[in-house]
Amino acid sequence: MKSSYKGIKTSIRFFDNIPVRAVWNEETSKWWFCAVDIAEALTNTKNPRVYWATVKRRNVELIAICKQLKVPARDGKLYLTDVIDDDGLNILMAVIPSKKTAVFMHWMKTMG
Repeated sequence: MKSSYKGIKTSIRFFDNIPVRAVWNEETSKWWFCAVDIAEALTNTKNPRVYWATVKRRNVELIAICKQLKVPARDGKLYLTDVIDDDGLNILMAVIPSKKTAVFMHWMKTMG
């Protein structure tokens, strides 16, 4: 589901009923995906923010591939959020252990 939110082009895609938010960045001309949402979708963790923070702290290369963009939250407000692009997604998949990795990557490619 793609929409425009306060002038920002956004998309919410559902993987196993878990929303994965994305935001279009005019500067880079590509979609950026919420890292916390991806961590939750792959692990079903109860606290995806803490999980993401731990993964990022342990894998310094993730800091280099992340960007912070405003993404709409459940409360309707925009917050700066760690996001990654398609290239960063491959790196993230390599550092988050999950049986769902292949299925998730296929799902992302079909969502185009």
